[in-house]
Amino acid sequence: MPAAPALVGLVVLSEDGTRRVGVVHDVVVGTDSQPVEIVVASGPPTVPKPHLVAVSPANARYAPEQAAVILVDLTPEQFAALPPGTVEDRMISMRLPGPTNWSGVTTPR
Repeated sequence: MPAAPALVGLVVLSEDGTRRVGVVHDVVVGTDSQPVEIVVASGPPTVPKPHLVAVSPANARYAPEQAAVILVDLTPEQFAALPPGTVEDRMISMRLPGPTNWSGVTTPR
């Protein structure tokens, strides 16, 4: 597996490499900087909020020749059955918040 940032944005394919099941949305790394979970977003691109699930690195193989991550020992049906929503609860966003609007917070003296 390459470094976690290199995985983000890659297509996730079925084990036989013929079916697209999602895109790598994020990678959760452990204290040793190795991937602990690969967060995959699936669903049609027109859906505003994708279906996020966590996949173990044991169930994924990096395929640089295809610029993709291949599911291993996990069928598309098993992938689709993974529970959604549990990933976001355990992740901390490293994105900086937007600017604060201080208008009206204090009154002049």
